[in-house]
Amino acid sequence: MNHIRAEGIVIRSYDYGEGHRIVLIYTKDMGKIRASARGSRKIRSKFASFLEPLTGNRFMLYRRGDNPVYTLTGVEVFNPYSALREDMRRFGYGSLMLEIVDILCCDEDPDIELYFLLLEALTDLETGPSASTAWLFLFRALKLAGYRLNMFRCCECGVKPPGGAVFSPPAGGIICSSCSPQEPFWSVSEETLADIKNLGPGAELKSGSEKAIGNIITKYIKYQLDREIRSTGFLEIFKDNVLSGTDRDTKQLLGR
Repeated sequence: MNHIRAEGIVIRSYDYGEGHRIVLIYTKDMGKIRASARGSRKIRSKFASFLEPLTGNRFMLYRRGDNPVYTLTGVEVFNPYSALREDMRRFGYGSLMLEIVDILCCDEDPDIELYFLLLEALTDLETGPSASTAWLFLFRALKLAGYRLNMFRCCECGVKPPGGAVFSPPAGGIICSSCSPQEPFWSVSEETLADIKNLGPGAELKSGSEKAIGNIITKYIKYQLDREIRSTGFLEIFKDNVLSGTDRDTKQLLGR
């Protein structure tokens, strides 16, 4: 029997059997793992409050033989990230970040750089502008996974576009007007390109740009990995707040 201590962030959990849960955790040293939390759905469970998504814990685990699922024997919180659950918008962006980690990472394939990038982004998300923090994390996570997006220079000629450009998933970035192919790719405004360049914990996105950035990333992940990002459906609740502008290129990107 292999006893292990692991630090990690809860991605999600789902019901298993009578009164139990399987918890998906992104850990510092082991990558993405699954653990069985026996009895955690019961009212008096000592684990229940520690297994919510976006909770940072230190887990005590064991595994028998080659069983792919660990058994949870103990847990202590090192950061509950309470502010993310008190604000549904921040919770939505945090869920988006966890979903991207889940999509990009294979089981038990650790990436300590991505782990600390996630911790840093969750801390920034508690206090700073939520949209800018989340989308910056997604760009960085894609780069670490080998799917770097080139949004500053034309993927064909290497020239920085003087204005807007088109986004090409096959090219992995933008293409300037001189190199633009005949296929109907998605226009990206100069304003959106500038906002991507300025993404960061202290940055506020201009009206329309957030939705455009989100669609760039979701289209790219769909093309590269054939995966849909479900968290964006939750974020649609806030679309009236993030898409209040009349930017023509952004609306074209959204298919409006």
